Amino acid sequence: MKYYLQIVLSLLSVFFAACKKEASSTRSSIGIYSITKSQDTIGATISIYGANFDPDTANNIVTFNQVTTKASKVTLDASGNSSKIDVKIPQGATTGILKVTAKNQTAAFRDTFYIVRNRYVWTRLNPFPGGPRSYAVTFTVDGNSYVGTGMNFSAIYGFTGYNDLWVYNPSNDTWTKKGDVPPLGSDFRANGFSFVIGNNAYVGGGISATKSIGGRDVNKYDPVADKWTAQNGASGSNRFDICFAGTYQNKGVIFSLSAGNPKLYEFDPSTNTLVACPYLLGTDAGGLTYSWCVSLPSQIVGAADFSMDIIYPSSLSDRTILAPDFITEGEFVPKGDNVFRHGIYYNNSIYMSFGDEGNLARFDMKNKLWYSVAKQKLGVGQGAVWFNIGTKIYAIGGSNGFFYPATDNVWMIDLDRYIR
Repeated sequence: MKYYLQIVLSLLSVFFAACKKEASSTRSSIGIYSITKSQDTIGATISIYGANFDPDTANNIVTFNQVTTKASKVTLDASGNSSKIDVKIPQGATTGILKVTAKNQTAAFRDTFYIVRNRYVWTRLNPFPGGPRSYAVTFTVDGNSYVGTGMNFSAIYGFTGYNDLWVYNPSNDTWTKKGDVPPLGSDFRANGFSFVIGNNAYVGGGISATKSIGGRDVNKYDPVADKWTAQNGASGSNRFDICFAGTYQNKGVIFSLSAGNPKLYEFDPSTNTLVACPYLLGTDAGGLTYSWCVSLPSQIVGAADFSMDIIYPSSLSDRTILAPDFITEGEFVPKGDNVFRHGIYYNNSIYMSFGDEGNLARFDMKNKLWYSVAKQKLGVGQGAVWFNIGTKIYAIGGSNGFFYPATDNVWMIDLDRYIR
């Protein structure tokens, strides 16, 4: 009996020793519970919370997607365990998995850590050779971006107008002059519209030096032949004074704010006909006028000054009334009385400028939130035109307000320089 008792006691001692060893091993395993931020810039310091890091700061190695660095600080909890480490994000770090290696063990955080690259810097390019201007038109055909028409106006110096057209070469930052846009009567054209269907661009409407002459014309541009051809324009009292346009289902869509009477027109290039849609466009419950639009793959989107409401036409062919889709407040909501003409659509988001300082905002079409992309005083502001070539957005001309002359500045920001 005594012999069997010794065997039982021996087995129990082995069992408890194993449990103790396992418990000890579990307690000594390192782990990552949370990080103070899910994204940050190179050089920023973040805090990593977990358990059983090495009490010697230099022995905690942090990896940002294969780029390693040492922790800068270790903090002990009330029990004396190393529960927090601080680390400075090293040069060369990229978006990916964050890991901590200590005590010959490696722990990986469950979520991706994002490296935010230089998101607030615009690059100034060579001046626009056509001269200072605001309220030009811009369009892109076959990957080539064009800028033309517009005016240089201030309350002090008066008007200078343009009907020229230039195409941009991004590889060497140069512009080449093309055939002039047909004049508005015998005058220049500003605040006109432009849209692209297939391999042709269409330009028309706008105002001239008198400010009271609204264009009725539509002109087709063939980039290969560098030739303009007049199309059927508006008739009767219809005019395109201050215009914004896009393309929807292979038709041109023109928003006109003529004499405070917003209207929507549809141009069909197959029949060379222009039709005024029979419903009022562009006022919401607050009586605000929608002041820009942008073409998306399947729809046209517009927005209103001040409130920044987003509107979507559900069907142009059915003439369905546009229903406001009010945004919710995100990380950033643009405000101000100068919401500019050109929206840039890229990667399920709309990028646009607001205010008189050239700030750039992004509207996420999926979650309907605004985000700040770049805050920088460019001096482009009011009446600048915008286009994009791939991930690069270009801002040309514009002024700092009604009393100031326009500039010939050209600025560029690369959306690929920051990672969301």
